[in-house]
Amino acid sequence: MGGPICKAVTLFCIAMIDAGNYEVNAMFFVCTSVPPLAVLLSTVIFKNKWTDADRIQARSAGVMGVVGITEGTIPFIVEDALHILPGTMIGCGCAVVTAALSGVSLPVPHGGIFPVLVAGNPIMYIGAQVVSIVVGAIIVGILRRPVAADAK
Repeated sequence: MGGPICKAVTLFCIAMIDAGNYEVNAMFFVCTSVPPLAVLLSTVIFKNKWTDADRIQARSAGVMGVVGITEGTIPFIVEDALHILPGTMIGCGCAVVTAALSGVSLPVPHGGIFPVLVAGNPIMYIGAQVVSIVVGAIIVGILRRPVAADAK
């Protein structure tokens, strides 16, 4: 979610780009869109598990996710980590495995939709994200408890 560990991994990925290894970079940055877009999709699919305010906030997080900014998910994790983190983590894991197995490469240190223009195997770059967002959204939706009718 953009903290110090994320910055260390970004530095490592930039070193890998310099060394000509674009696949490691792709495995990391294919994940940046997954958590916020998984939460957004979950608010659409599982309406009874989110308040109206959550759905509005998820739209903002989704816009951030499209351009590779994961931090829009932080408010949801702070509020309900036990039900949000497993889905977003498994979704990111699916993205990494899909990107690795399909030979996705990325010569720029950025995630989201924009790097698709320079990605090696751009169809699978997008495919890894789409599949992982759906997987993450379903897991988040299954784990979350329904919202009380008076809290909507």
